[in-house]
Amino acid sequence: MPSATVITLGCKVNQYESSGLSQALVEAGYTLVPLGRPADLTVINTCTVTAKADREVRALVRRAMRTSPEGRCVLTGCLAQTRPEELAALPGVSLVVGQAQKTDFLRLLAEAEAGGARVVIEPLLKSRPVPDWGFPAFERTRVFFRIQDGCSAGCAYCIVPQARGPSRSLPADRVLEGLRAYARAGQAEVVLSGIHLGAWGLDLKPPTRLADLLARLAEEPLGLRFRLSSIEPLEVSEDVIRVLRSSPVFCPHLHLPLQSGDDAVLARMRRPYRTGFFEELVLGLTRDWPELCLGADVLVGFPGEDEAAFAHTRDLIQRLPLAYLHVFPYSKRPGTAAADLANPVHGPKRQKRAALLREIGQAKREAFLKRHLGQVRPTLVENTPDPASGLARGLTDNYIRVLIQDPNPPLGRVAPVRLTGPGPKNHLFGRLVPPESNPLTLEKISVI
Repeated sequence: MPSATVITLGCKVNQYESSGLSQALVEAGYTLVPLGRPADLTVINTCTVTAKADREVRALVRRAMRTSPEGRCVLTGCLAQTRPEELAALPGVSLVVGQAQKTDFLRLLAEAEAGGARVVIEPLLKSRPVPDWGFPAFERTRVFFRIQDGCSAGCAYCIVPQARGPSRSLPADRVLEGLRAYARAGQAEVVLSGIHLGAWGLDLKPPTRLADLLARLAEEPLGLRFRLSSIEPLEVSEDVIRVLRSSPVFCPHLHLPLQSGDDAVLARMRRPYRTGFFEELVLGLTRDWPELCLGADVLVGFPGEDEAAFAHTRDLIQRLPLAYLHVFPYSKRPGTAAADLANPVHGPKRQKRAALLREIGQAKREAFLKRHLGQVRPTLVENTPDPASGLARGLTDNYIRVLIQDPNPPLGRVAPVRLTGPGPKNHLFGRLVPPESNPLTLEKISVI
């Protein structure tokens, strides 16, 4: 049997699509092998959010060719969509395929001639539906299910609209069909994922809202729990919050892109809110929803971010009750509005600012974990052990990673776990709670 390696860079949507790539390969008779082992075919699902992601793609192509000099290499994903000719020129690449043709990559590869790379790219149009991968299997107990693709927001720094096209939604009936399939397959948690998740449904006929979909999921007896991927601050509406808080099937976990704590920088970024709104939103959410884990994205070193602007960002983050941060130094992306802005922040300064915010984020993470010691949380017991300790790994509903110190925990299920003490970095230790001592209602752990 031929062998293949699938490599994923980037977001949860890419992880979902890579599962589809892997499933297509298995169905075609390939054996999947990990990176580093010889393979007849290497498929790299690329990202282009940062220059670092671009460099990683090129390094992975070189590594694949060193490991498998006679093998073929297919590149797809966001970098393939935006800079296909550059990738086609890399030694060893047989096919560069765009987002719309991803599902057809094996046929296109079979048609590609030896000796040169074939490039198949088409424009990403609003009229084109979300590419339908079906419902690919996931090895782990958590599924990243892409229900929305593309973005029409137009933030100045972002290449994603060029890489994935305008916002398009998977229809609600198709979403339910996929969730039922994952429930039958024994999955326990589904992360509802999208490039611009809060825009789900606005392009459908008739238009609908994410809150409507969530309300429908709350009524379905699926035996799953749900988590949202990143959602824009202005789209955390009262209706969305009400649905999330009213049903135990939704995890108390939100991730919001802040990007900057300075209003002038937000305006240059073309972000549609200001810091006062963001602060009020975060304070209200954490006050009314105490168990909520609330994370944020921050983009540092945007052109024009002077010392005062960065101080505004630092000070805002320090006083907000956030549980963790994802910090990214600004990366100039050709073709974006920000690429031509004056007053760039040079690399060393960007990196220094990013490091400082990561330190603040780590302190907030540790404080969030400490605050939950002694609590009992509904915890998904993952079906792969922690490689360092051999203990079962778990993830609480509010996004705390747990190492479970009990023999034979219920793999792939949600169980009540008491958080007993600090563990390795960003982990807590935990113990299963016997039924007679369980303080959680049956409703709260109804997916066991």
